Amino acid sequence: MALFAVFNISATSSWNDPEPNSMKVDFDAIKKYINDNGEQYQALFERFVSADTTLTLEEVAIVYYGNRIRPLTYPGGDPEAAKYNVRKLNNEGKFLEALDASDAKNLVAPTELRTQWDATVAAYSIKDNWRLMPFFIRYRQLANVILASGDGKTPATAFKVVNVDDEYVLLSNTLEATKIVNQTLIYNNDVPFDKISIIRGDQEVNIFFNVALWFDFLKGALK
Repeated sequence: MALFAVFNISATSSWNDPEPNSMKVDFDAIKKYINDNGEQYQALFERFVSADTTLTLEEVAIVYYGNRIRPLTYPGGDPEAAKYNVRKLNNEGKFLEALDASDAKNLVAPTELRTQWDATVAAYSIKDNWRLMPFFIRYRQLANVILASGDGKTPATAFKVVNVDDEYVLLSNTLEATKIVNQTLIYNNDVPFDKISIIRGDQEVNIFFNVALWFDFLKGALK
């Protein structure tokens, strides 16, 4: 949370709204949109990669959830960059290398919270605000979409994520979890959910994440 505190941010910008409006996320509707509007979908993706602050919450949602349904890469992006371990470089204090790796990774994996957060940490560590801001903007846009997808209190109102790692990044850096107590996979009406018990402040609370898109991806990969 200390990282966010260094910014004097106007609450008028949709990308950093601290309390985004609730939003119904319909995976089938998003799939239909990207199948029927391929060029517009690609254009939204490229605007997101460029840290376009004029994107609406709904447009970022199409990019975030859509990129799991139909993955896109930025023109000229190197697919191998998705394997770069920016967090490892950060832990070794190689922040400039981490930023260079993040720039490459952002072209092929921009919708992963980890990509944006680790780059933000690297830039913050060397006080490079110029390189920090695009990554921070994209992180906030993605986090706001997930926070708007539910409240995380029940399976019916679970946060919707596209991969399990996004859960941990969000819990640690936005939802103020100081400790993860346990994690359980449950099913409700045949839909998979992660139930994660965390310590927040002096209380233990349960947070639910809808991981249906992640399981669909795994099924496809196994085929």
